[in-house]
Amino acid sequence: MQNRYPGKCAGCRAAVAVGQGSYTNGRVMCAKCEPVQAPAPVVPATPRVRVGRLRDGVSFTPAAFLGGELFAKYRTACAGAIYVPEHRTNVAPLEKATGIVAALTAAGFLVDVPPEIVGALQAVRSMQQGLIINADERASEVDAKLRERGLVLFAFQRFGIKWLASRMGALLADEMGLGKTIQAIVAFPSASPILVICPAVAKGVWAREIARWRPDLRTTILSGRGSLTRWPEAGEVVITNYDILPEPPVDKMDAVPLAPWSGAMPRNLVLVGDEAHAIKSSKAKRTIAFRAIAKRAFDAGGGRVWLITGTPLLNKPNELWNVLQAADIAREAFGSWDGFVSEFGGSPGEYGGIEWGTPSDRVKDKIKRVCLRRLRVDVLPELPVKTWQHVPVAINKTVRLALDKTTKQLTTILPTAWEKILSDDDPFESKPSGDTELARAIVEARQWMSLTASTNFEAMSTGRALLAKAKIPSLIEMVENFEENEEPLVVFSAYRAPIDIFAERPGWAVITGDTPPAERTKIEDAFQAGKLKGVAGTIKAMGVAITLTHAHHAIFVDREFTPGLNDQAEDRVCRIGQTRGCIIHDLVADHPLDKLLYEILGKKEMIIAKSVNAAKRVNEDPVELPEVDFQALTAAALEEARIAEEAARLIAAQRAEIESVRAIYEAELTLAKREGRIIAASFLTPGRRGPTNPRETWAMRAIIALNQLDPDRAGVHNDVGWNGSDTHFGHRLGERLFEGLTDKEWEAGAAMSTKYWRQVGRPPEPT
Repeated sequence: MQNRYPGKCAGCRAAVAVGQGSYTNGRVMCAKCEPVQAPAPVVPATPRVRVGRLRDGVSFTPAAFLGGELFAKYRTACAGAIYVPEHRTNVAPLEKATGIVAALTAAGFLVDVPPEIVGALQAVRSMQQGLIINADERASEVDAKLRERGLVLFAFQRFGIKWLASRMGALLADEMGLGKTIQAIVAFPSASPILVICPAVAKGVWAREIARWRPDLRTTILSGRGSLTRWPEAGEVVITNYDILPEPPVDKMDAVPLAPWSGAMPRNLVLVGDEAHAIKSSKAKRTIAFRAIAKRAFDAGGGRVWLITGTPLLNKPNELWNVLQAADIAREAFGSWDGFVSEFGGSPGEYGGIEWGTPSDRVKDKIKRVCLRRLRVDVLPELPVKTWQHVPVAINKTVRLALDKTTKQLTTILPTAWEKILSDDDPFESKPSGDTELARAIVEARQWMSLTASTNFEAMSTGRALLAKAKIPSLIEMVENFEENEEPLVVFSAYRAPIDIFAERPGWAVITGDTPPAERTKIEDAFQAGKLKGVAGTIKAMGVAITLTHAHHAIFVDREFTPGLNDQAEDRVCRIGQTRGCIIHDLVADHPLDKLLYEILGKKEMIIAKSVNAAKRVNEDPVELPEVDFQALTAAALEEARIAEEAARLIAAQRAEIESVRAIYEAELTLAKREGRIIAASFLTPGRRGPTNPRETWAMRAIIALNQLDPDRAGVHNDVGWNGSDTHFGHRLGERLFEGLTDKEWEAGAAMSTKYWRQVGRPPEPT
């Protein structure tokens, strides 16, 4: 502030009239010696995020601290990026960077993107636009072929084709029977290598459909372990199944990877995981192998991973997470595993593991980020609907007593353990140590039934099989009625006994796990042509890769414990091509065993309804890539460079100012010593003294410099001088310097000034 009293300049000792100089820290300075206050650095009105290159990806780093709601917006916008702690930044592949930039901009951030990265983003966007246009053109060609046969490619299918073409990682989860296979085939880029991994029974279906709709692609079908000895070539589709995937090489320096891992992964590989619920277990060998291939595809550059399944969530929410992980889209959807658990109402179980609750309303929107889900009732309202009928089945007294003997205690005393055990395909396949909740359930079951674990599971399986056999008389009675009315029929069961009785029945065919793929195709063609009265099969074997729309009635002798498997089986009948309403008949015995199983299925279906099915799309929006103003990004980058240059100039000015203050201090110190003011103070004021060592001398210079740079007493946030918490004490020390400081004040002043070494230089090393 201006001096209100006359005095001598502390720098040159010239006389200074009132209002002709400044007064700071008890000293008068003339206009010539008064240091020029450096202008405050430019602080943007909105938060900035700096974009750079890190490893093989694009990094996103806040330019300043973000807190509270602002940080939440930043994390949401950066969904799909991985946080790198050592660099304190989020890193995303180049293909995902454009979407993150668009999300950050929409959230109100200023995004500083260097020109070279802007160019790379533009190139990726142009490539993606080209893929979408090409996919749409191929869809038009397929549609023309279909119209020749009186058919049409549905609007929702054309949308799915373009949506897949726009994605690097994707989950196509349309309900069964809506033509997911044809959508993926048409979306395949023309010149890319393509690897399709599917169940063994679906390999022929893929080869047939590719030959029909994409004659420009050559197809290779693999069979037997060790058959995948190389990666696909450009324009080639290699089709294999999950069970024969080669194990990835071990992570050891001396290990020699076998083919195909020893060969270089081609760029732009498209990896398709059909019936992707098969890789729902993170510990399964098939899942490990699939993820390893996906990672190599991404690392090679331009890789795409498309997952296809109508049942991405079969039993538990963690299975959905594992499926999304296979295409590296789990974090893009939910941010983190903890976030996923929270959104699904998960909490630590009493005995370990996670207890899943009701999914939140936010789950559907997060799934939509990476998943395309359509239901028949929404996109094909003209398709005949399904209705369900529970047919009561009486069981004789002998069967009832046998069932009661094996299930009574579990169904009445241990419903939790019973439900937990039934929720797993085979809980005794391996030691249950990895799931303490299941382990406790098994231990309790052992205690109550006094049986070994294997005997428990065997007893339960025997009970279910016994119940299925008990329904056979009622099943035959229903089948005879359909035959008399010449109504084609499909029969499903989880067990072989009700299916095997049809092997010798005239006019019937049977499909089980033992049926070769070629025989399945012959049965399908014969049934669709009306040459068979009916087809019977197990739910797992006949629930995929087959169309049986010649029938509109299906009988389920019993059900699998997985809702998705049952739905898939139902949709062999109710799918595109069906012209009549579908009626599903369930044979339900009046026994607690059957009733409990339907209760378990109901709980699982609730979670699916509130998550995957809630993420359905009804009215398709146009497939559009994230909108980014690349010109604005370029202009922002140039502006950032200008700001950086201005900041460098200000820093240089600040350093020059500090040197000026030091020069003033040296002159003042010399004059003070000459006049004996500091020495005199130590006698006049007991306990106070001047600097006696290099550290205190440095502290004195630092305090003077920081006071000179902080005339507003931290009133303006400009990163210059003292901060708000130190300014009062710093200025008070400055006022007392030439009277002398106490030992504690010298110690405190030196410690406090050390924090500002970037402005005043580092303190000398203690001697």
